[in-house]
Amino acid sequence: MERKSKRREVILVGGGPACCSAAIQLLRSKKNLLLITKEIGGLVKNANLVENLLGFSKGIRGEEYVSLMKEQLKETKVPVVIDEVKKVKKIEDHFVITTSNEEFFSDYVIIGSGTIPRKLQIQGEKKAYQNRKLFYDVYQAKAYLEKNDDVIIVGGGDAAYDYALNISDQVKQIRILQRSEKAKCLPLLLNRVRKKKNIQIIKNFTPSEISFYSNKLVLSVKRSPRKFVDLLTDKILVAIGRIPNTFFIEEGLLTSDNLQSADPRLVLIGDVKNKRFRQISIAIGDGLKEAMKIIKENE
Repeated sequence: MERKSKRREVILVGGGPACCSAAIQLLRSKKNLLLITKEIGGLVKNANLVENLLGFSKGIRGEEYVSLMKEQLKETKVPVVIDEVKKVKKIEDHFVITTSNEEFFSDYVIIGSGTIPRKLQIQGEKKAYQNRKLFYDVYQAKAYLEKNDDVIIVGGGDAAYDYALNISDQVKQIRILQRSEKAKCLPLLLNRVRKKKNIQIIKNFTPSEISFYSNKLVLSVKRSPRKFVDLLTDKILVAIGRIPNTFFIEEGLLTSDNLQSADPRLVLIGDVKNKRFRQISIAIGDGLKEAMKIIKENE
């Protein structure tokens, strides 16, 4: 009886715009579903200002958009379990979704688990992270930042520059440390950063090691094969790219590139499959499209 009670037509893994839009669409067609996620919002919480989403002519802050997502899920009564999915596997004609606390069963699985950050892979990085001195997501860092902090952001793309703008009013000084001469971010982000007096762009530096000095961090960086410089800072934010979060999916359920499913009843949506095309509108479209396919197949 318990096994039957935990079976759904569709289980969605992830709490970002992709899975949330899919869940709402499925619920409109009276599908028996469950959305499982560690938290609602996904990477939207990192966004300083979302400016390319129709309906928000002046843009909307990421945290505000997440609040609207939560409100809509509540209003539409989407069933949500706040938990971490540890394993998705297939047994005979159904899927088994194992979380930290229990198991669920479904006919379809929609994976919108997003991405996880790339790490620097240097000495001292793990210790700095464990001591809440180094972060990979700006929404997590903000709870530990102080007004007089000096912050180094490692990265030269959209995320690094957006992180800098996001916390520019919260800390004393920010240094964006990028490997190349030229920034890889949108021109409008670069222009906004340049207008901020407390943000400095440091070019052609590669991090090599992190150590502790009193209550601060020392980031050793390499500028040339023989030139090393030590930078003293309070906190470090790492924004050097992200990789698809598919590690919990059983081997064999995905194709060799891990971005497509080998079973038509298991689908990937949003950032987890879209590589560099990480946009809210694209994720929402993915969710709606796959939900409508499932609905059509079961008419």
